[in-house]
Amino acid sequence: MIRHQKRLKRIALQTLKKYGEKKLPINVKRLSEKMNIPVIAYQKMSNIQKELYIDKISNPAITVCSGTIHTIYYDPARSDCDQWIAHELAHIILGHESDNEENEKAANFFAHYLRYRESHIKQYLAALLAGVAIGCAIGLFCTINSNSNNKDDVETVYITPSGEKYHASKSCAGLNAVVIPLDIAQKLQKSPCLVCVD
Repeated sequence: MIRHQKRLKRIALQTLKKYGEKKLPINVKRLSEKMNIPVIAYQKMSNIQKELYIDKISNPAITVCSGTIHTIYYDPARSDCDQWIAHELAHIILGHESDNEENEKAANFFAHYLRYRESHIKQYLAALLAGVAIGCAIGLFCTINSNSNNKDDVETVYITPSGEKYHASKSCAGLNAVVIPLDIAQKLQKSPCLVCVD
């Protein structure tokens, strides 16, 4: 469970209000620009920078600090690059100085909340539950990589619009299953599948 969710939500909302961001999903590059935080593709790094951060540029995004100035570098080839930029932005906003597990979970939660907020999640769920344009509704959460093995990613599960359970396995969930965050499945009052959920 992520600690201090209410506090994280409050900080996210204060940040959005301070910088006048209202349209969902939030354009994180525009928000970063308003915060005077450069966001630069890895390809635009100098050769010296690439050598300095060679062990880190395999990550989807990184933050480089020089005194009080932060710069976010990211891999533009990734379809989920905006989520990773939001993740790095979360670390900066929350003042994280280390990449421990608690900070990573908080940054993931903050990034999702910063980009979508609950009102957007409710729109997604309404579309999902009504069974209308499920493919479009899934696009709201396409930044969640269901194939990721990264333990710091947001925990996701599979559900179907008419099912009462959430699943760890897509094949167990069925053909029209979609991936959503576990906490959203729980808010929908879905219970764990007895076959595929530990």
